[in-house]
Amino acid sequence: MKRISAFLITFFLIVSFLTAESNGRLFFHHIDKRDGLSNISVSSIVQDSRGFIWFGTLNGLNRYDGRGIKLYSHNPYDRNSLIHNKIQTMNRSGRYLLIGTYGGLSVLDPDSGVFKNFTKTPGDTNSLTDNVVVYVIPDATGNLWVGTLNGLNYLNPTTGKNRRFFNEKDNPDSLANNVIRSLYIDSTGDLWIGTYNGLDRYSSAEDKFIHYGMDSREGYSLPSKYVMAITAGEKGNLWLGTWDGGVSSFNISTGKIQTYPLEDNRVYTLYPAPSGQLWAGTWGGGLFIIDPESGTSERYVNQAGNLTSISHDIVYSIIEDDAGLYWIGTNGGGVNITDPEKRTDLVLYHDANDPFSLSKGAVYSMVQDKNNEIWIGLYGGGLDRWNCDTRTLVHYRQGDGKGLPYDTVTTLLITAEGKLFVGTLKGLVSYDQEKDRFIPYPMKPEHVYALFEDSRKNLWVGTYDNGLYLFNSSGKEMQHFKSDMGKPGTISSNLITSFVEYNGSLWIGTNEGLNIFDRERGTFTAYTLNSEDPSSLSSSSIRTLFVDSINRLWIGTDGGGLNLFNLKNNNFNHYMKQNGFSDDSVTGILEDDSGRIWAATKNGVTVLDPETGRMMILTEYDGLPDTNLNYGVLKDSARYLYFSSSKGISRFLQKVSTLNTHPPKVYITAVYGNEGPLINPFMYDRETQLKLPNHQNSISFDFIGLDYTAALKNRYKYRLDGFDDDWVKSGGAISVRYSNLSPGNYTFRVKAANNDGIWSKQEDYLSFRVVPTFWKSFYAQILYDLLLLLAIFAVIKVREHYFLKRKVKELEGLKVELTDTNKELRELSVKDPLTGLYNRRELDERLELEVVRSRRFKEPLSVFMIDLDYFKDYNDRYGHKAGDECLISVAELIRKCLVRTSDFVARYGGDELIVVLPRYSREEAEKMGEKIKRTVQKKRLKHLKTGIGGIVTISLGIVSGIALEKDSPETFVKAADKALYKAKKQGRNCSVVLPLHKS
Repeated sequence: MKRISAFLITFFLIVSFLTAESNGRLFFHHIDKRDGLSNISVSSIVQDSRGFIWFGTLNGLNRYDGRGIKLYSHNPYDRNSLIHNKIQTMNRSGRYLLIGTYGGLSVLDPDSGVFKNFTKTPGDTNSLTDNVVVYVIPDATGNLWVGTLNGLNYLNPTTGKNRRFFNEKDNPDSLANNVIRSLYIDSTGDLWIGTYNGLDRYSSAEDKFIHYGMDSREGYSLPSKYVMAITAGEKGNLWLGTWDGGVSSFNISTGKIQTYPLEDNRVYTLYPAPSGQLWAGTWGGGLFIIDPESGTSERYVNQAGNLTSISHDIVYSIIEDDAGLYWIGTNGGGVNITDPEKRTDLVLYHDANDPFSLSKGAVYSMVQDKNNEIWIGLYGGGLDRWNCDTRTLVHYRQGDGKGLPYDTVTTLLITAEGKLFVGTLKGLVSYDQEKDRFIPYPMKPEHVYALFEDSRKNLWVGTYDNGLYLFNSSGKEMQHFKSDMGKPGTISSNLITSFVEYNGSLWIGTNEGLNIFDRERGTFTAYTLNSEDPSSLSSSSIRTLFVDSINRLWIGTDGGGLNLFNLKNNNFNHYMKQNGFSDDSVTGILEDDSGRIWAATKNGVTVLDPETGRMMILTEYDGLPDTNLNYGVLKDSARYLYFSSSKGISRFLQKVSTLNTHPPKVYITAVYGNEGPLINPFMYDRETQLKLPNHQNSISFDFIGLDYTAALKNRYKYRLDGFDDDWVKSGGAISVRYSNLSPGNYTFRVKAANNDGIWSKQEDYLSFRVVPTFWKSFYAQILYDLLLLLAIFAVIKVREHYFLKRKVKELEGLKVELTDTNKELRELSVKDPLTGLYNRRELDERLELEVVRSRRFKEPLSVFMIDLDYFKDYNDRYGHKAGDECLISVAELIRKCLVRTSDFVARYGGDELIVVLPRYSREEAEKMGEKIKRTVQKKRLKHLKTGIGGIVTISLGIVSGIALEKDSPETFVKAADKALYKAKKQGRNCSVVLPLHKS
């Protein structure tokens, strides 16, 4: 291949960047300390044989399963722990992980969690040459090549026997340099070594090192002697990454070198993609994806304000997982995940340090004018004009002399003649392109909220609180329509949100219904929610209207999802969260060229195929920087679809997201009994039956499905053979507990599905037996039977058959009675007899288990203490019987608020209740507290003696945090009680949230 000049390469890079912009760009998800990462400098990443992802950081080893991180760190008092917390490199050898650190080499068995360590020992020629291990790679025999900052090692990890290699000044066949940066074994088994003095190949047949790259001849010299990375190249060649020299292709047969300079040549790591592309991570220049055939590349750097950009420009490590996702470790920005099959384009975002970026504020409206410029109205941010060709922004602000009356722009309109109207909270203006300024419209200042030009070229202006205005094409006010609740035929609300012409009529969306305007009579007919009619509008709060290409009317509501008007039957079909829609608050509607409806919501975009009913939900895993979408949506002249949030504007090609066909591997990760962990499920033989004594007849399982495409969307189902009649769908819950199991044989089974509903091909399972006490055992039953036979035989012998028969009947009656009594006692032992909630005894047992789990897995645990306000006054006024009924009602309301299988509520004493929420963060706990408080208020249980609206209310004390070794269940209860005391001091009917620990 002809050598390409630096100038030509730079040209190709610019062209490829612009091409990538038009076809969409990769977007990245980030994992950092907020997700539990022990350090945001991630030097190495490995996927193990089971599918778990491991991060080597500068402060410990992290195992990631898509939902959480488990930390492995150095313990100076445990010889089987990680040798050093500062990790430089990782690799795999079969099921084992090879971890190079600043303190030596650790070999980890991931199943047992045991590390075998190798270090430099002075005077021991069998030990490592240096403790800073930079690279480690296994050969075909299972032996390890270990590169350090001072020499190369060939180590047998089983015997510990090691051979050392150094640079010898007077030996040209020795190692070129003692600083090893990279190792690679090619398809023939040859070892290649990247050093601080070029490239070496070790010839095992001749037991010598052959040197490359430092030849002064043209085409045989590396651009830099520091070889930082080696990987497989095209046609059996090698790719070399050099410090300050870019990427080079090395021909193994001829030794010739061809260099591809980059915009930043400090190459630190390389990864060859199956597509033939080469991924290159640099030390400060970001990530490059190189197409070797064309010599062009895409470059990805961190962009302040762009939450989908790569998190840091120092790229430490790159791998591809078994599902085709790419994981990028950075030095200071944690981990980035991207899917090469998914691309989007975060077109605009706000950067506080860049005055030419998008203005700050929620995007309320977007329109494209005849010059292909997109106008963007922002709440509090004024008006921005974006040129799609030059990718430049112009800002308009109140007070800049251009005539914009206010910086809160709520709606925009481009008329059929190309005129731009701008609605603000302080009036309506039009844009004069020649003068580049805004002209006030001849109407009194109003809070303009919606604009529309009808087929007669009349202008309709909807306001926030003053109804609807109609102007003719010359700007003369023709009519003003306001709501009058006592007068039939008036519009249903003065808050106007949207307009559309449909079936020859004007339809108006308001905050209190959908209205049809009769032009002849000047009257309105409204559609509203009728809770008695399931075919009525699902919400009266209309936010957006849209007529699709085949004349169907779509209605986006706040609280009722998406509605489709059925013209024939004069009713509505609904698409809501309860049947798979992303959220019930719809902020915008678009249609693509294939007829699919794209609905922006407060929880992502739902792409709906109206013919099949199939829905695809786009979230941050599909390129949205935020799933809480604003009202600004647009389909431009190039057929791109735009969606906006407070974190930027994204645009999509109409073809989005391929089906994720990668079925997750599923594993049982932990098994607990009454007294803590029972076994290590990774080390337990599935053909062996676990035995539980009768007094330990409660068991819980944690499990995980390993697919990282959208890990939080993975779903699970499980069953306990011998207990469950069918599979139990747990949604996203990854744990289950069974209590008070009867003696017998059981098998727990679990399956997982990925984000697109593809279920795991295999299931994980574990069999166990609850062993009965001796007097209930099989052998005891045999003994009982023998004794009974002997008794019957004796009775026959003494001719007392009648007496024996009567006694046997009595015994059978007593047995039935005893069985019923035992059943009732078992129920009473865990349930409060009044409320039916768990009692104090069961609370203590379950809370103890959750504290142990929080401490072990570093997961948050939230505990509520709830008290009925003025409950003594309630009993005094209505009597204790009514008080009991009130307490029962409140307890049931709280129980129904809980959503996860692991959540539970118990009666603590009197009118005090305790709610335990495993794995709830402080923010999630606070939201649940508000939900419970509102639910009790909505019930409106009468309590005339209270000063809080004459209804029963509750106060909540909430504590949330991760349990430490010193913490016990009493720690959480006391902290929740303290929070409850503060809530009551603040006037009751409120909640107070406290952290478990001060810091």
